[in-house]
This record gives sequence, structure tokens and C-alpha cells, in this order.
Amino acid sequence: MDKLLRQLIEDLGISRSQFAKNINMDRSQVVKTINGNLPVSRRFFMAIMGAPFISDDFKEKFSAEYGKKSAVNNHTKIIETFFAGLKRDPETLMTGETDELGQFVYSHVSNALTRGETVYAVCTHEHISVEHALKQALKETGSMALKRICPVSVVLSETMIEELFDIADFACCGIQTYITEDPFIGLFPFGVFSDHFTIAFDSEGHYAFAEEETTCASLAQKYNRITASLPDAVIFIEDEANTLLRSADLNFGPENMYLYNHFSPTGLIDCDMLRAVANPELDETIRDILVRATISEYENRAKEMSSAVYTSGAIEDFVKTGRLAAISSRYIRPFPVQSRIKMLDRLCEMVRNDKVSIIKTDGLRFSGDIGISKNRIDLCICGNQSLRSDLYCAHIYLQSDRIPGIEGIAKTVTEQLPGRNNMMSKIGAEYYLHALIASLSDAPV
Repeated sequence: MDKLLRQLIEDLGISRSQFAKNINMDRSQVVKTINGNLPVSRRFFMAIMGAPFISDDFKEKFSAEYGKKSAVNNHTKIIETFFAGLKRDPETLMTGETDELGQFVYSHVSNALTRGETVYAVCTHEHISVEHALKQALKETGSMALKRICPVSVVLSETMIEELFDIADFACCGIQTYITEDPFIGLFPFGVFSDHFTIAFDSEGHYAFAEEETTCASLAQKYNRITASLPDAVIFIEDEANTLLRSADLNFGPENMYLYNHFSPTGLIDCDMLRAVANPELDETIRDILVRATISEYENRAKEMSSAVYTSGAIEDFVKTGRLAAISSRYIRPFPVQSRIKMLDRLCEMVRNDKVSIIKTDGLRFSGDIGISKNRIDLCICGNQSLRSDLYCAHIYLQSDRIPGIEGIAKTVTEQLPGRNNMMSKIGAEYYLHALIASLSDAPV
């Protein structure tokens, strides 16, 4: 692709600096891309395709070459990484020994967060000890004053999937990750910074440390500007009311699939059932509005939903507790036994009508659901078990306009999930639900 670009510059008869100016991109990045020292980023590609002074013939050739580089032909390993990430317990990341760099990062980050400072972290999931140190400091201080910047591959890969779950780990702490497609370069391309310390390191764990205030404050200011210009990886939502307001953004529409690792009430409850468990301490008018709006949204999703997969772990948790992760305890109390039986009966009917399948599993890594459409995957975390208690949910997106090849994994997940070994047959799922209903029928009301 760099050869194509150099030929374009020659044909246009302009300097590389002028070319960068014409496509509204940083000169240094453009020159490095043209020289072949940096891969063509999604932003660079879109700048070329949107430039009116570049011929359609060149754009066609450039698009074809870009497609070759970004295409993912074999999703098998990526899918396995995806399912392995769903199963991994995030608490395992909080145990074990950290190396020297991790201990050093933990000490300084913990002190900075305790002092009320903002900390900027530029790293990836590959920096295991650093990520461990950051999460430990966040957990122990209760602070949320961390801004995480992460370079991700513009081509879908195992690494991208691993990074997705790492973003989710930080999202559970209420921490935003800012995504950049441009790789960090230099002697120490990664680091952790605040106004009073700088720890810069490379991929092998070599690091440099500074406490000179002018230098540290300058770097902190730099990364504060960077975070302001980068896209957020997570949408945090504080309560159900905000979810209803953003429903157009969060619903996928028709021809989608949902993997529920919580007992979703989609198609299972009505206004009377929800009103019966609504928190009596709420104002009556507010409670009625919330009930009607919530039911309306779930009815709309039920009409659009082409298929859904429930985990058995989530179903069994609901049978025991009567609680829904999707609607917080601020608004509803646990469902009584008779309501649970009615909801399981309706779920069984959805199984018979091929609207729902059940996969046999313990609780997965996060309580929530994964929405899959043709061109995006949305990992939604909900429920206090995984998420910081004052948050309602967090959405982490992989979208085709950001990650080329996401269509491939979305298609492969929807194709492979029904055939996995622990997926129950229709008869098996019905028998399983009837057994749960029987256990509730014998339980005290």
C-alpha cells in the first residue's frame, strides 16, 4: 500500500507535507505511513476515500488493497479466544505475584489515587503485571480517577478479542478506556503518569522513572488532551431511566442474536407482574411511568429478537433469588415464587417456538448480555455482581466502522454457538425448565 501512496504523491506533484495538510492529518503520521513505517489506519483510509482531489480509480485500487490487509479469513482461533474470554473469572487477575514493574506501578498509582490525583495509563492487556497493579490500586482505593488509553488493532484478531474483555474488566470498576488505532512508538511507548510521577516502559518490561514536576505535569496534560480527542470504548449508564432514553442507540433491531448471562425478562413479564414487585418507596406516578416504559421496551425487543441463548447458570440464579440483574434493586423487589413459575413457563414456550435456546454453563465472566448483529457486537455488563454498585450497566462495542472484519466474527459466533457441545436440545431444555418449575412448586411461597 505504501507503494501505491508514493505513486499517488508523485502523480499529484505535491510534497508529503502538503498531502498531509490536504487530507487533514498529522504530517508525521502521514509520512511514516507513506514510508511503510506505520500501517494504514482506519482514519487514514477514510481520509483517502473522502478526499475529493484523489481519483476514483486510485480509491478503487487502494480500497482493494486495504481490504486484503484487513480481511480475516479464518475465525476459528478468534472464536475460541472469544469463548475462553467469556469463561475466564476476572478475579483471577487480582491474585498472584506481580513483577518488579507491577509492584512499582501499584505503589505510585495507589498513592496518587489516595491523594485524589488523576492517573493516565497507556498500556494494553499484554502488560499483565501493570494491568494487575492498576486494578488492585483501583479496588483498594475505591477511586475512579484513572484514564486508560489503549491502542487496538484495526484488524480483528485474537488480540482484539482479548482487549475487549480487558476493557470490560476496567469497565466493571467504572473506568473508561479510550481507543486509538495509532500504535505508540518510541523507546518507552507505554507508561503510567500523573502530575507527580512518570513511569514509562516498553513491551519487555524495561522502564524509566521520573518525579520532576514540570516534566510529569506536562505529560499528564498531554495525555489529558489525548483522552479528550479519542473515542470512548464504554457507554456507562447509571439507571434504567437513562437506558430507556437511549434505547434507539442500544437496540440492534431485527435479525440479531442475544446471549443472556442474566435472566432477561424479554417476552416474559407484563405490567401487572412488574408493578407487583416495584419498590413501594417510589412515588406512585414515577413507579407507574417506569413500569409502563420498561414493559414497552421489553415488548419491542421481544418483537425484534430473532433468537436468544440463555445460560443455565443465569436461569438457576433467578430461580433461587427471584432477582433480575437487568432491573436493579432500587426499582424492584425479588419476584415471588408464582411469578418465577409463570416466567419459566413463558420461557419454555419460547423454547418450543425456537425463539430461545439454553446453553449449559456455570455463571460466565460477567453478568449481562451480548448482542450480535451483522456488523457489530455489544457486550453489556449489568447487575451488581460484576459492576460497580452505583452503576446500572456498561456497554462495550465492537463495530464494523471501527474494526474491519467484525462482520466475520459476528457471523461465525451466530453459526457456531448453536452447535456447541454444551447447548441443550429443545427437548432437553424443556425437561430442564420443567424440573426447575417443579422445584419451585414444592418450595414455600
